[in-house]
Amino acid sequence: MQQRKSYPKCVVTVLLLSVQFVISSAREAEPYQTEPVVCISDGCLRGTVRQSSVGVSYPAFLGIPYAKPPIGKLRFANPQPNGPWRGKYDATKAKDACIQFVTFFPTTPLFGTEDCLYLNVFVPVLELRDAAALPVMMYIHGGAYSAGSAQTELRDPARFMSSRQVIVVTIQYRLGVFGFFSTGDRAAPGNFGMKDQVLALRWIRKNIRAFGGDPERVTIFGDSSGGASVQFHLLSPLSRGLFHRAVSISGSAVSLWSVPIESPVTLARAQAKALGILEADVMPTDELVEQLREVDAIELVRSTEQLKVWDIHPITLYHPVVEPPEEPEPFLAEDPRAAWRRGAYASVPWMTGSIPTDGSFVSQTIYKNDSLVEELNAKFVQLLPLILRTSITKDKFVRLRRRFLKKTPPNKWVTKDNYAEITKVTIVTMDSKIEY
Repeated sequence: MQQRKSYPKCVVTVLLLSVQFVISSAREAEPYQTEPVVCISDGCLRGTVRQSSVGVSYPAFLGIPYAKPPIGKLRFANPQPNGPWRGKYDATKAKDACIQFVTFFPTTPLFGTEDCLYLNVFVPVLELRDAAALPVMMYIHGGAYSAGSAQTELRDPARFMSSRQVIVVTIQYRLGVFGFFSTGDRAAPGNFGMKDQVLALRWIRKNIRAFGGDPERVTIFGDSSGGASVQFHLLSPLSRGLFHRAVSISGSAVSLWSVPIESPVTLARAQAKALGILEADVMPTDELVEQLREVDAIELVRSTEQLKVWDIHPITLYHPVVEPPEEPEPFLAEDPRAAWRRGAYASVPWMTGSIPTDGSFVSQTIYKNDSLVEELNAKFVQLLPLILRTSITKDKFVRLRRRFLKKTPPNKWVTKDNYAEITKVTIVTMDSKIEY
């Protein structure tokens, strides 16, 4: 009998209620009277000064380009490093989010732009650049690989700045069809959003000293699909040596919603058919990619909703894939489950855990709609595998029911009284990938 390889001893499983790190305050700094300026390899940056809720002022450099805009021929292509600029680059305002269609934001479901590969750098004390270099934390936002951003309204690092002991970098990367489309061959090998993250890590290694950061003390951390991305970086050869610690919160590369799909080209052809592209089923993949590059970005992202099967499910339609053997520099060359079992991961400290109520992200969208509740009760056995992104044998279903639903009658499995139990089903089977 083959023995499964255990996880590395450095892994510590914890329950994290939020992405908050409490560090004792170091020293206060006088408010900045002039604009902060930093010069990096591409040119000089003119930043801004922000203030935390406790009155601590700190420099921020927002909307820094780390890659060329992924438009035209660079749509469905590996990211290319950004070129230099003349004069001082205006880094006082964050850039728009990557284009996304978020069905669980009914008021403004579609927003963002394709030109979105920018990052933000938050520095506790700019004068420290000539003193001891500070550790760096790069945050990867979550959102089921299809939503989210690094905009400061959502990802405010002020809590970190109060300590004066860490530099925070927040990044944006391509999402949904733009970031994870794949034909399963060289025409569009996929993982473009993950490769965006790698390029951001390379940018940090190259430039963070100018901000007072230490490129040899980089921690990557994220939640949900951002947490899963962190574990993918542990597995990817492209990320080796670019970070030194890792934190995954409510997300794993081996989660049911994150493991690679078996046939990405099938999804690619379905996407083309949804757009009305003729002969999408038989067209050569390189021609298919060229035609999809010509499609308007808004039309392309809207069309992904036609591929949903029930309500917003599957939530993670596009996500990382195993790249073809002929790809010279793949981000992911084998199934993450197999790679993890044989120990093919970076030997760095990794902390991981889950938020107990994180499954409410799924269950709330159902409970807010009485017709969805009624339909789920009527078709629970058929719809549950779709929601959980896995096949469920009769034996597994019985174990799930006994563990969470106990003696609840079949027509009342989804009610307001058992909201907590339904939420636990999603978190246990989706985020944690615990055998049940």
